[in-house]
Amino acid sequence: MVHVVLVGVFGPGFDLLDEFDRLVAEFRGSMLIEDGQIVVGTGRWLFRPDGRRQFLLDRLDRVGEMVATASKASRWSNSWEVEAGSQRYELVRAGRFTGAWELRGRGQTLGRVAPCFGFIPPPVAVADLPAELSPPVIAFVVAVVLASRRRARSGGGGGSAG
Repeated sequence: MVHVVLVGVFGPGFDLLDEFDRLVAEFRGSMLIEDGQIVVGTGRWLFRPDGRRQFLLDRLDRVGEMVATASKASRWSNSWEVEAGSQRYELVRAGRFTGAWELRGRGQTLGRVAPCFGFIPPPVAVADLPAELSPPVIAFVVAVVLASRRRARSGGGGGSAG
């Protein structure tokens, strides 16, 4: 489980911190334009949109190597189809009136990204995702959730309306 903590005054990115507040991954970029870099150790990955219905995660030091994708069947779809390596998952809003998203696969719920309240300093969310996902892919899933939440608030078809 990791905490998602916004970095900067206007949230130009976020850090993923483990239960001991150690840095797991960092996202630097803009959720407003839905573009940025994910950094884990010395590795760098590019998070970017490909149109309105797809996000891509590319490895920067290996041009053309796609690490993960998240795609929607339509603008009004309530879920994202996430592919990481050879694994496929579905990222779905946990309920109509909740800010939580569930990662589903193999016929079951495998993990969750949920907003959290009451912490000081406040993390924006807690991500409890399966250990089979690498830290860059965990940051990718969190970025997709945050982009979907931003789109829903601005009426941009983020797939969070039930």
